[in-house]
Amino acid sequence: MSFDEYPQLGTYARAAYGPQAQPVDAYLGLINWGADIVRAHGKRPRIWNDGLHTGAGTITPDRDIVIDFWSRAGIPQLPLPFFGIARTAPDLIAAGHQVKNAAFTPTYYVTGGPTTVGNARPPLAYELWDPTLFVDGIRLTPQQNASSLGSGLYVWCDDPTVQTPAQIAASITMPLRVMAQKTWGPAKSGSYPEFAALSDAIAEPVS
Repeated sequence: MSFDEYPQLGTYARAAYGPQAQPVDAYLGLINWGADIVRAHGKRPRIWNDGLHTGAGTITPDRDIVIDFWSRAGIPQLPLPFFGIARTAPDLIAAGHQVKNAAFTPTYYVTGGPTTVGNARPPLAYELWDPTLFVDGIRLTPQQNASSLGSGLYVWCDDPTVQTPAQIAASITMPLRVMAQKTWGPAKSGSYPEFAALSDAIAEPVS
């Protein structure tokens, strides 16, 4: 999508936010409008990072919005989430936001379709990744990491017919255990086989 394809967005932005407003301000204004509604219900707003471009717009997203950073591609989407024009995690932190590392891989589990290629095998995630390493290869400094809320496992049912809920639960058992280790404790607890054996010994059984 290109904002140039929808000139009415630029017209609206200038009418709502002043003559210097850019078409993207219609989007940024919508974010802040929605954030007000979320806060009014006692919740904290969160958004995905794509669409937040470096130097774009005259409106600043509210600083208390948590930003889940999954892709550097921005809008329009590039073929891969690893490169692009979206603002970096350090830039968003410097602007006052807290972030979550929602890197396309390894934090995604997709049930079906072409993006299942991003389903990282648990041993690979365990050995090579930690929540300070973002999808574009940028790693947070210890100071920047103080503004990170960590990470999580994001389950996407791109094809909801491929797996039952029970099958999904079984499929994400080890990825969840790896994510827990990476976000709650030291990055690694021995080798992956040692970690897997320990997690099997102490974890609740998967039904």
